Amino acid sequence: MPWSVSNFPNSDLVSAKKRPAIIVLTMFCLILTGGCGSNISNTTKIVTFVDEKQGIEISFPENWRDTNTSNTPAVIVSRESPTDGWTKSKAFVTLGATDVKEGITAAKFSETILSSVATRVKNFEFVETLEVKIGEHNACKSTFTFEAKNVSKRVRHVLYAIVDGSDGFMITGGAADKDYDSFRRDIDLIVSTFKIKTTAIPATRLKGPE
Repeated sequence: MPWSVSNFPNSDLVSAKKRPAIIVLTMFCLILTGGCGSNISNTTKIVTFVDEKQGIEISFPENWRDTNTSNTPAVIVSRESPTDGWTKSKAFVTLGATDVKEGITAAKFSETILSSVATRVKNFEFVETLEVKIGEHNACKSTFTFEAKNVSKRVRHVLYAIVDGSDGFMITGGAADKDYDSFRRDIDLIVSTFKIKTTAIPATRLKGPE
């Protein structure tokens, strides 16, 4: 199947309601605009990653390479784009999962993640948090920037926090801050393919926020 904008439920992603920025929160964003560049063409083939144990699926362009070298159960899949010929930059998208206490909302889950990230990176700066829909699921999308370790440049990350019962899912995407707009649409398209399947095999995950 070719990778085409028409294949994705972008209307769900665009209808985002801004939330007040909470200083302790601090993280990611999601607005599709015609001015954003894209490295994915209508002829790009896509592949769908399916994890039966986690009960999820997400699609990537075929030429995004697997970069998941983590032994951490929380990381399900991580892919990196080819180097952009114009900016010489790359983008990434990572999907993770963790257990959360029953009743935890996507907003609370996002807040917990963001407060932790803010203490672990250098010169963290919050951009905004939005309430969005990914398919049938509510999600919190937060955008933030920080200084990359051992590299004199800032990077921009976007975090989507989704809660389904006692399952918490985290989708993160990012690129160099100065090049992020050239990858924004690609990241949004990948995120829009995320699905939670109705049946899943019980999986071993890291214990999440309570």
